[in-house]
Amino acid sequence: SELDPAAAYRLQALLGLAAATDEPVWLPRLQGRLSGNWAASGCAWPQPQLTTRLGSVRGTLDGQSLRLDWRGDVSLQRIDRVDLDLSHGDVALAASGSFGQAGDRLQFRARAGDLARFDARLGGAVTASGQLLGGWADLPAAAAAAGVPGMPGVSGTPSAASSAAAVPFGIVAEFAARRLRWADQPASKAPPLAQAEAVSGRIDVPDLRVGRLDLRLEASAVQAGEQRLDRLQAQAEGTLAAHTLRVSLAGPSLTGEAAARGGLLDTTPANWRWEGTLQTLRSEQLLPVQLKAPARLALSAAAITVEGAELDVDGGQLRIEQATFSGGRIDTRGSATALPVARWAERFGKIDKLSRNGARLDDAKLDARWQLAGSAWQTMSGTVS
Repeated sequence: SELDPAAAYRLQALLGLAAATDEPVWLPRLQGRLSGNWAASGCAWPQPQLTTRLGSVRGTLDGQSLRLDWRGDVSLQRIDRVDLDLSHGDVALAASGSFGQAGDRLQFRARAGDLARFDARLGGAVTASGQLLGGWADLPAAAAAAGVPGMPGVSGTPSAASSAAAVPFGIVAEFAARRLRWADQPASKAPPLAQAEAVSGRIDVPDLRVGRLDLRLEASAVQAGEQRLDRLQAQAEGTLAAHTLRVSLAGPSLTGEAAARGGLLDTTPANWRWEGTLQTLRSEQLLPVQLKAPARLALSAAAITVEGAELDVDGGQLRIEQATFSGGRIDTRGSATALPVARWAERFGKIDKLSRNGARLDDAKLDARWQLAGSAWQTMSGTVS
């Protein structure tokens, strides 16, 4: 049978049954030709309980070959005895098992040969495999049962809430990607903002109610703007409310590691907020930097804030009383003691300029206080004394 939902939509618009400007951008991609057979038996309404099968569906969709085989028992509460095999061009998805009740496991494997098919700003290939655990019956209720703040209230009947609390949702999965690219416009028109030759990771969140999590990420040959990293590693371990974050990186001009402890105070996508302490910070390049004591750290959808950070910087002392990065703007105040500016001038090739009048710079060090604000370090304004 022929598929052309975009044409049907335009016909509705022509007849005044729909607004032409409301046509979804993805709708034209559903054009194609499919053939196969399907069957369903059971109760369809008001409480659906169906045994379904889509067999030997073959054809083309959006100019790519498509193959689909599916069978499973479907209800509002659960899908059972699932067997799915789907391929569409270089995208493939396979699944088997059950999902919806405590103890259920839905095994899955997924592959995307080129992420540009989903978004022209992306590039690279991704594979993933793992398990979905438990059920989906109102995930916000399951999160509320875990004590996760900021989640929306439970919807539906009381039985839906009790069911959600009794059926925890979880995911355990591994993923790998190669030649990842991300640009702020289609990749063919602009160099990437960031890219990585290889990325791998693991997600282990077996029960959202309990909130325990173990997330791991490794990347190699990472390029972000002018900065190149040979290796990047990140890990989050604990629960949503209290966990430890660790990051380490190594590259030609930047090597270091950091760790923080804290928790999510709001998990809504538009207003997510994390608060905790920066526990460690160490860097060997460009300058040796060491955090002397934990400092307050707050991350949100709107800003990054650091307060009370005391650092040993190449033998000098730096105290960041407050630094906020928000909407491309930097606001900061603090003080410095005995920063070895002469050593830095020599290291970064500025010694000839600074010693032009014959001044001795071997022991030149800087003490200062500052309060500055601006959109870039080169254009900051404020006071330095």
